[in-house]
Amino acid sequence: MKKTVVAILLILPFVLIYFVSITGRILAEYSHISVERVVLADASGNEYRENTMLRLNVGEVMDVNIHIYPELATNQEVTITPADTTVCTAGENNTLVAQGVGVSLVTLSSVEQSRIRFLFYVQVVDEDIREIEVSQTAVSVPLGEEVKIDVAILPSTVTLENSHLVWTSENNQVATVRDGRIVGVGVGTTIVRVSSLHKPDIYTDISVSVIEEKPKGIYFIYGDRLHQVHENNIALYDLLDIVDLPSVTSDQLTYTLKSFCESLDESKLAEGILSFAEGESAYPVVTIEVSYFDGESTYKDTLKLQYKPQS
Repeated sequence: MKKTVVAILLILPFVLIYFVSITGRILAEYSHISVERVVLADASGNEYRENTMLRLNVGEVMDVNIHIYPELATNQEVTITPADTTVCTAGENNTLVAQGVGVSLVTLSSVEQSRIRFLFYVQVVDEDIREIEVSQTAVSVPLGEEVKIDVAILPSTVTLENSHLVWTSENNQVATVRDGRIVGVGVGTTIVRVSSLHKPDIYTDISVSVIEEKPKGIYFIYGDRLHQVHENNIALYDLLDIVDLPSVTSDQLTYTLKSFCESLDESKLAEGILSFAEGESAYPVVTIEVSYFDGESTYKDTLKLQYKPQS
């Protein structure tokens, strides 16, 4: 009996060693969890669809938020590979660095299984505002009237929404600004400045003179503010204010339809008549331009008009 016990005790360590070895092999084989899917997500964790387009500004660094499925996958490593490194490059800690204007395909792929990948595009733009241009750097505004100033941002890739323009008048008793329009409040002169909200050192100044009388020209009474009419035939000549051009007659004026309206009889426009078809309850806004050439200069103005029948 003693010999049997001793034999068992001698054999037992070898059995345990063998059992541990087999168990280790089994655990090593079955505890590894393979990557099945790689997905790009935004900062809030919302996943993008494949082939989505992301927009970056030159020099911007984007954190590449990656979701690995299953979440307990053993190897979570992913490579980021831009197709065009002149557009963007892979940075440290899963980032993309925007290098130059253009579009590049970017591939996210699992280090463990390179065939598992996610594709998306990066568009790099240059929206670093450098200059503000205005349609007029000196303007005369009749007292109580307003003048529209058109603005262009350089480079052209910058949008007005992104630039956040700020309009200021040195003297609000002379002129104020409303929606890009300089309004004459009092006779005198002032400077209106158009600047970038985020880069106030980038600006353009407009010299403004507010005068009591309108300068020589031809004007619609209602300017470019929306004017509603209730008759379907409108004589445009009756809506004009002609300043210092006393000899102008209706047949010397040219009217141009600047926006489309299928309910408008354009054949009568040459006669200075806006003729809307009857029977509809609402019509789109149309823009009409009037012009006159006196042999030396061309004078013109626009009017936004809408026919709204009375019920």
